[in-house]
Amino acid sequence: MDLTESEKTHYLREISMDIKYFGRVYSKANYRIKVAG
Repeated sequence: MDLTESEKTHYLREISMDIKYFGRVYSKANYRIKVAG
């Protein structure tokens, strides 16, 4: 699938915003691991 330059710019901007958002969300997460045995 070939994209125009404006479409490439648009999708790259959207992907960048998603990466920033999920980076903030996961940095605030509390992980708890239970090891039995």
